[in-house]
Amino acid sequence: MSRLKRLGPVAALLLLVLFLSGCNALIEGTPHLVITPHEIEPPSHYPEDYIEIADQGELEQAIWHMIEHHVETGLFRITDTEIVVTDVIDAVLQEPLGAFATRSITPQILSEQHGFLEVELRIPFQKSAEQIAGIRSIQNPTSAMALLERMLRDGETYLAMQMPTHIADVVFLEGVLRDFYYSHALEVVLLPNIETSLYPHSGSGNQRIAEFQLYFGFGQTSLSRMRADLQYAAHSLIQDMPEYLETVYDQIVWLAAALNNRVEQVLHVAPWNPLYDTAFGALVDGVAASEGLAMAMMALLELLGIDAMVVQGELAGVAHTWNLVEIDEYFYHIDVSRLHELGPSYALFVPDEIMLFENDYSWDATHYPRADGPFRYIGVPPEYGGY
Repeated sequence: MSRLKRLGPVAALLLLVLFLSGCNALIEGTPHLVITPHEIEPPSHYPEDYIEIADQGELEQAIWHMIEHHVETGLFRITDTEIVVTDVIDAVLQEPLGAFATRSITPQILSEQHGFLEVELRIPFQKSAEQIAGIRSIQNPTSAMALLERMLRDGETYLAMQMPTHIADVVFLEGVLRDFYYSHALEVVLLPNIETSLYPHSGSGNQRIAEFQLYFGFGQTSLSRMRADLQYAAHSLIQDMPEYLETVYDQIVWLAAALNNRVEQVLHVAPWNPLYDTAFGALVDGVAASEGLAMAMMALLELLGIDAMVVQGELAGVAHTWNLVEIDEYFYHIDVSRLHELGPSYALFVPDEIMLFENDYSWDATHYPRADGPFRYIGVPPEYGGY
């Protein structure tokens, strides 16, 4: 028989009370012991992280906060069990920033009890935190053009802009980059490959995000050095021009002849070097195709203060590039690449009619002014270029 039974019921009860009192004294004297009270409500899976959500608007704002701050996982305690979480997610993904940042948002219900839902959201981002934070907000075409032109001039490779839907047109935006390149031959070394994406890809909203990625093939430091070399070569050729060339016509003829004599012309055959199509290829490397010669001529005319443009068309059904130059409010065609072949009378200061019906050129006349100037160049003295 146990000792408690031998003492009898009353004595045993007294002994038990004394024992428990001693235990309490022991607990109170233990400074590192923490007693956690019993919780009637089950604790959250992540009690330190969950966000209380009372309605659909709060859930949407919480998801936007995750996206804007590049938070991949969030835990929410939703007290309104009528909220359809997937509907809120779909609404976010149809907005420009949601479509830009991620392709999906995955919800997982962790618990459903005591009148609330515990939901975990996971966002697999397709853009970096820097890309999301770097989105530029623009409101008009002029602002978009300025950002794109600076991007191209500085050799930057990435830009994202949020803009009104009527501006977010791929043809217009990529055209801004191409037009700037062909009209600023001394500032941009080469036209990069352009990749443009719009977010959301389709929809009728009033805002979209346009993303641009440019692939130059050279880093910014190299491009800066190449631009300096290009400008030096162009200025050097202008300085070589004889001082007795008084008229604009004579200066253009001399420059065309100098380019034609100094540059080795190449055809579009593989393997192709993109620099063949640039003013850098013509003026610095001394090797260029028709587009490179046209860009070089553009750069030289720019230094002389003569208005000109680059024409992209066809010669006998094959892609070809040349210049239009404006003199005394008239336009003329100039094709440096065919100066030796055709001679100055048919390669320089040529009107549309001769280009179309005698020289076998073609181009989109809606993109360029009509060339119908009265001047004709009959011959080139030997001292101007050897003709």
